[in-house]
Amino acid sequence: MAITYPLVAPAQLLVASVRFIPRSVVAMSRSPFTGQEQVYVHQGQWWEMDVKVLPADRATMEYVITFLVKLNGKEGTFIFGPPGGATPRGGALGSPNVASSSQSGNTFYTRGWTASQAAVLKAGDWVQTGSGSTTHLYKNLDDAGSNGSGEATLTVWPKIRATAPTIGAEIVITSPSGIWRLASNEMTWDISDAVIYGLSFTCIEALNP
Repeated sequence: MAITYPLVAPAQLLVASVRFIPRSVVAMSRSPFTGQEQVYVHQGQWWEMDVKVLPADRATMEYVITFLVKLNGKEGTFIFGPPGGATPRGGALGSPNVASSSQSGNTFYTRGWTASQAAVLKAGDWVQTGSGSTTHLYKNLDDAGSNGSGEATLTVWPKIRATAPTIGAEIVITSPSGIWRLASNEMTWDISDAVIYGLSFTCIEALNP
């Protein structure tokens, strides 16, 4: 049977620890005469994660191993949610959706929230738009409240992707996910003398899945 991407991470993939790495492409030059700095901010922004999987027996870990092998190194993509971010800290009431089309930058206009909430989302809450190959994951950077019409303006990182969500598209705030690919073509795991399996992997947000 042909493998179709993106895959969904199996339930057996339990995270022992994760290291998040938000990457930005920013260059800086400094004058050798005055010491003044010139900063050049480029468009590139993306997520990376170093994931250590909770050690387990073979019956559990073979599902994780075969999942990673199916990705065939950097070829395949997969859907995976940030550990610890399944539940928003804000009130998150309503049915949020995209308020306008063709959005760009770090400002994200949303609607469909319960009206007049002090904090529909709080700083650090995760936000997902799209699904499947159009999935994108953002982090909300400031506490955001809704107005009397249920609209809320979010400040998000990274910048809204080129495949911006269309007006009315659902915004996922509970168990949000991103789309990733492995950072390496090398896939390894360890087996202890007690036949306990251990593995880790690094993945990068897939910008062109």
